Amino acid sequence: MKKLYIIVKKPSLIQAMSKTFSFYTSRTGYNKGTISLTSNGNYSLSMHSFGVSETTAKRTPEYKLAISQLSMDMFHAYETQIKQFTCMHHNMLQIPSSNSFDKELILMSPKTYIRQTINLKKPQRSEVEEDLRKEIKCLLHNPINDTNLNTESFIKENLNKLTEERQSHWQKAVNLFTQIEDAREKKENAKFYNEYRLEFNKKQAFIEGDNNIVEANLKEICANANLPFNVSLDYIYSMEDKTLSINIIIDDGLNIPILKASILASGKISVKEKSMKEIANEKTTCALSLLYYLGSLFFSASPNIDSIRISLWDKEMAIGYMWVEFNRSKFVNIIPTSINIASEFLSQLNYSDIKFNNGSMIISPIDKNIFKIKVQDLVKHLDDNRIVITRSKIKMKDK
Repeated sequence: MKKLYIIVKKPSLIQAMSKTFSFYTSRTGYNKGTISLTSNGNYSLSMHSFGVSETTAKRTPEYKLAISQLSMDMFHAYETQIKQFTCMHHNMLQIPSSNSFDKELILMSPKTYIRQTINLKKPQRSEVEEDLRKEIKCLLHNPINDTNLNTESFIKENLNKLTEERQSHWQKAVNLFTQIEDAREKKENAKFYNEYRLEFNKKQAFIEGDNNIVEANLKEICANANLPFNVSLDYIYSMEDKTLSINIIIDDGLNIPILKASILASGKISVKEKSMKEIANEKTTCALSLLYYLGSLFFSASPNIDSIRISLWDKEMAIGYMWVEFNRSKFVNIIPTSINIASEFLSQLNYSDIKFNNGSMIISPIDKNIFKIKVQDLVKHLDDNRIVITRSKIKMKDK
């Protein structure tokens, strides 16, 4: 098995907040104060002006508005924090079908060089004649020249010869330009074709699930994945079976924030510990959300991956949480923002100990030995069925 790691990019800790407000009293004029709020819901007020008591400041509407806004900001911070754990699946990739990549490959074609056109007009007889008339006019006005020159005779004598000369020079220029463009077209089209073949071969290898490409893509996926905790992964990829089998180990265990915030009638915030039922429900949602988010990322490693088998483990693989096989054919129809991950998970071939109670989900850890044996049995059953189906297809072809 090959190992990969996903490291948290930023901590999900709730930070203390503060808000400064201004207010007016007839005795002291304009004043300022700053309200500070800790992540535990403790408020404190500090005044910027002398001679104004905290009691006076707390009676003002500006203080009450600032308290309300600060409380709401802290409430949203708690909401955002838990969403990092329970809404990872909202960031799932939309998975295209394998056929769509095959169509892209068929439609690929090399670029072609666009020939340039020469911006040089062919000299016309009338233009040569006009130039000759201008020339004889200049000659007649020059006192050192013979004044007996006849315009028509001069034109008749020189027109054909000069026209042929100019058109000959023009043709040579056109021929040279054409030769240059022929050489340039050949060179550029050869370059375009080489670029096309490189891109075609690269895309074809990606579609066919080349081992090196899948390995490189999985590394990049893990480097860019956004999770609220560190995870370790080991995987086996079978290009022939079009299957990716992954163990996901949550390094520090499946832990979620245990504090929650609520807004009181006074406008202040209340921060307290969640109930055991709430924690259990959010842990289960977190585990499912993690599977679907990472599943979508792993499918993007190659269109050759038709199925992904994921085992979710607690730290050091001491206990198992759930196993599931995702199929690309089902994943292509998932809409990340509207998916019900619980019901969707149950529609997949899976193994877990999830109990439903009054709208809540509770996942129970499974002994690692029992978990391994059960997963091995499921995988063997799937592989045996795949062999039978493959043999049936071969027999049908033979007929």
